[in-house]
Amino acid sequence: MPVMVKRADAVERAKEAINLMGTGVPIAEACRRAGTTLGTVRKVARSLGVRTKMKRTRGGRRRVVVDAHKIDKAQCVVRLMQYEGKSATEACKECHTTIRTVRAVRLDNCRTLRRAHGTYRLQVYEVKRFAVVFFGRLRNKGSAVAMTHTSPLADPSGIDRTGMRRDDYASIMWQYDFDVFHSTLSAADLCDYYMGRVLSYLNEMLVDTSVSKTLTSWLARTGTRGVEVLVGKGMMTEKEAEDIIEGRKAYDISPLEELFRVGVELDVESKCGVDDRKVTASFVCKATLARADTVDGGAFQVLVIRRSGKSVYPVTPKRIPYPHSLVRERYFKER
Repeated sequence: MPVMVKRADAVERAKEAINLMGTGVPIAEACRRAGTTLGTVRKVARSLGVRTKMKRTRGGRRRVVVDAHKIDKAQCVVRLMQYEGKSATEACKECHTTIRTVRAVRLDNCRTLRRAHGTYRLQVYEVKRFAVVFFGRLRNKGSAVAMTHTSPLADPSGIDRTGMRRDDYASIMWQYDFDVFHSTLSAADLCDYYMGRVLSYLNEMLVDTSVSKTLTSWLARTGTRGVEVLVGKGMMTEKEAEDIIEGRKAYDISPLEELFRVGVELDVESKCGVDDRKVTASFVCKATLARADTVDGGAFQVLVIRRSGKSVYPVTPKRIPYPHSLVRERYFKER
């Protein structure tokens, strides 16, 4: 009976150590680099069907992964098929191996290839963990003009405040930031695939949803300015504003309006940035990916960038989990 390790992060660290061992790194050194323990690596290796043995090397006896070179070849084939869309035959030729060798390798305790309708298809994928940020502009409700002087749309972290003409000019933007975003796509494909989907999801969560409430707590932070802005834009009458201020009437606002304190929505133009300098990855069975959506935790904030500095709303980013299917990414890539 296979020995299971309960914590998913512990399993990932152990897999990283096993991958390092596959490249010839001694097991103790692999454990240190991956931040795991020898016992955990042995349990995970047994559960994955990874065999190890002691081997005499120039540096002494070391525990290594059996047939590590075959694993390297199989991983090479998987990457070429996954990211570049090559056929199994093309990928094997480029990686100097054979389909028979690759089919014999198991990654994440799964066979690597399956033949269906005369074609070999991947049964495992490399899942990378990127740092990703999605960002865009805000605009007043009903307006076609974004609330920013910055053109074209620039990454908030790269805006030069000294270039702003006066302090009453501001770039008013939103950003949805992920320390870890799981994907089977390359960095470029990730942005192409997810940008529109993320914008639709944020609209669903923050703009199309209504929060019915009296604005007592909201007004406690803003005074009457927020409601006065809405009156000035014709979004409510002065009588409605008076009833809201006095607490006699509830007013439906979106979560985004509650965060930023005035009537706003997301502009249609948006962009995506991927930091792929510290990417980690592991190979995962296709069947495992298909069982459930992956949920990554994103942090949402509105940024007001002026010449004198930057303000953020809310001060502590709003955590918005983002569920997404890694298997559906493959339909996009392989269609």
